[in-house]
Amino acid sequence: AGEITDKHPMIDVLCNNAGIMGMPDKATVDGYDVQMQVNCHSHFLLTHLLFPSLQAAAAERGEARVVNHSSFVRHNTILEVRYLEKNGGNLGGDGDGDKMKRYKQTKLANLVFTSALVQRLEAVSSKVKAVTAHPGLTATALFRESGFLKTFLGMVAMWPEDGAQGIVLGCLGENVANGDFYGPTGMKEMRGAVQNIPVRDHERSPEQTELYWTKSEEATDIKFAIS
Repeated sequence: AGEITDKHPMIDVLCNNAGIMGMPDKATVDGYDVQMQVNCHSHFLLTHLLFPSLQAAAAERGEARVVNHSSFVRHNTILEVRYLEKNGGNLGGDGDGDKMKRYKQTKLANLVFTSALVQRLEAVSSKVKAVTAHPGLTATALFRESGFLKTFLGMVAMWPEDGAQGIVLGCLGENVANGDFYGPTGMKEMRGAVQNIPVRDHERSPEQTELYWTKSEEATDIKFAIS
């Protein structure tokens, strides 16, 4: 992050798109679930470290954006504290359903991160915007560790170019508002035209956003204050 800010004192868009799926139930060296650390805690830390450069760009050019990448699999779940804490290797085992439950937690956390950012950015009238996108069901290398989903790819999956439309819109689209959420809405959000998706109450509730923020600060050993 230091090398980035040295070269780019102003950052217009930070796109948090690192992600893994279907990984074994194991801990990182820090003790967290490997999917949660890669998909969420790393994004929280990077956003904190690069935030001064985002603020500088917003002050100079009128806006900057943080774009997080969620998934249609976030549905039918709420954030659970045990997935955010140092419980790697003790979160259900390596069955396909257990792997997907851990992944679902990370993808909901990505959207809740945006909601938490929106609340804090609006509280200080910041010109930095927080946006979310999701790719629907897209045929990428992400599925190489998730055999139980591969059977769906040939039937409904989109090409990567189509799946990228939401995140490209979030990063580069005009008239993007703080808190917007772009992705396909057909077939339970697995494919179709990209639209602005309403964020559900549990994806932006004060209880869920505070849980996410507090546990992310704890995991990354930082205090991420926005002013």
